[in-house]
Amino acid sequence: AAGGGDSNANATRCWVAAAYRRDYETLARLGIGRSFQVTKVFKRLTVLENMLVGALADWRLSRSSARDKAHGVLEKLKLTRLADSPASSLSGGQAKLLEFGRIMMLDPKIVLLDEPFGGVHPELKRFMYEKIVEWNEAGATIILISHDMGSIFGLCRRVVTLSYGDIIADGDPETVRNDPAVLEAYLGDHHAA
Repeated sequence: AAGGGDSNANATRCWVAAAYRRDYETLARLGIGRSFQVTKVFKRLTVLENMLVGALADWRLSRSSARDKAHGVLEKLKLTRLADSPASSLSGGQAKLLEFGRIMMLDPKIVLLDEPFGGVHPELKRFMYEKIVEWNEAGATIILISHDMGSIFGLCRRVVTLSYGDIIADGDPETVRNDPAVLEAYLGDHHAA
């Protein structure tokens, strides 16, 4: 008989195996949503059809319910007017929002965001920042990979900093911001100036 510890260990093994195989359906069923550093949308589909791709993989949701949910998410992201537009017509920032929307359709427990603010207009960045805060306040765990240190320090309660693949600091934002190894790795000799 498996106890709570065994169950957690099995779930962790399943998550790691699915991530390694890039089995996105299993990750989604486990409650894990993710974005990509290079935004990925189905360019030949409309914005609404892009939203439905992940939702319809969930057999518990009818097509009608998925469509209603998609319209609600598009409204939250201010993309309603683009619902019937081909995804290929979106700007880079709009495509990032569409990717956010597809993640939101999954109601994930864990959200992995890889460089979500890269190349995004400052106004859109603020909007995305607010959506990340809303996700977190709704109970989702956010794992944010970013070089945008202002956003990292503003959004995260825990910051893990890597240099050449090695962890050089792990702690609250203020501790990491002042860590000598972080200052040396990211600011070099200029941090004293």
